[in-house]
Amino acid sequence: MSFATFSRACLQLAALLALPVCALQAQQKRPIVPEDLYRLRSASDATLSPDGKWVVYVQTSIDSAQNRYVRDLYAAALDGSSKRRLTWTPQSNEGSPAFSPDGRHLAFVARREGDERAAEIYVLPFTEPGEARRVTALAKGTQRPVWSLDGTRIAFVVNDSVRGDTTKPKTPTRSDKLAASARKNDPRVITRLDYVAEQSFKPEMWSQIYVIDALREGAHAKRITAGDFDHGAPSWSADGRTISYSGSPPKGAYHPDYELDSDLFVIAADGSGTARNITPGGRSGLNAAVAGRAGVRDSVASYDEGNPRYSPDGKWLAYIRRPLGADAAAVNTELVVANADGSNASCLTCALDRNVNGFTWDRQGRVYFTIG
Repeated sequence: MSFATFSRACLQLAALLALPVCALQAQQKRPIVPEDLYRLRSASDATLSPDGKWVVYVQTSIDSAQNRYVRDLYAAALDGSSKRRLTWTPQSNEGSPAFSPDGRHLAFVARREGDERAAEIYVLPFTEPGEARRVTALAKGTQRPVWSLDGTRIAFVVNDSVRGDTTKPKTPTRSDKLAASARKNDPRVITRLDYVAEQSFKPEMWSQIYVIDALREGAHAKRITAGDFDHGAPSWSADGRTISYSGSPPKGAYHPDYELDSDLFVIAADGSGTARNITPGGRSGLNAAVAGRAGVRDSVASYDEGNPRYSPDGKWLAYIRRPLGADAAAVNTELVVANADGSNASCLTCALDRNVNGFTWDRQGRVYFTIG
């Protein structure tokens, strides 16, 4: 038998063997039905291990019996060779995984059995067997843990302070009584401009930044920021002495919800001293918008700055800003790099007609970013 004849015979045999498979696949095809939603799995919050070998992510599925989402942590080898499940706690909904700089530990947020009212931060050994250990016990709801570069401390955000607590009179006022009734939802007193959250009304609370020794048993978290406005996106300096973050203190006699201008601040990581604004300038966000509508040009540009990130060597600070004015909602965000103290800011993407979505530093000090 010639090679050509043998090849044709093999192809014919393969075709005959494939016929039942194709027929079976054709029979199995059907329209999508609502119940198929319960079979879907989605991945989010992906984070890469420092050695570049693993990616940890949150897998979300649906528990049809409990009518709820279930979120657990998974690790997958970057070459696709293996995958393993890290958490098995369907009632806790893990999220926000973050590797320690040496890759030995994984911090994440979860509300497990024993957590009174809100999510806490846990640390799980990644390179060796072990159980996750709860690090915080604030019962206020923690968000987005960020490791210091030496891998000993974690900075995170908590919805904490209640506006006016320090000045509330001892004798309850009419407003106090209404607020007490509001806590029972009868009636609900609205005090916020952006008052509707995803599933409930927003309380008069503001996000604050805390720091905790992540590897020491019995450590207590310390709040390092203060003020009746939101603080967020903490970033550690290379030496671990300071933390940069974004904040939006009102620049006028109005409620913090009206302030559109967020600036970047630097504060000592141990909470000593006062925060320093490293991106001052321009008028308040509220006034910039009003001036824009009136056709008035700002003598000094106003920007809404956020998401600061130090370079690995600590010499530079990258962040995203958005020009403010009447058309603030329709302008592109810009990626900026400045000295660590905020000076000599240079816009890297102003020449692009694109919106910057996210960015990161690599170990060589290069900035990678995503655009639409």
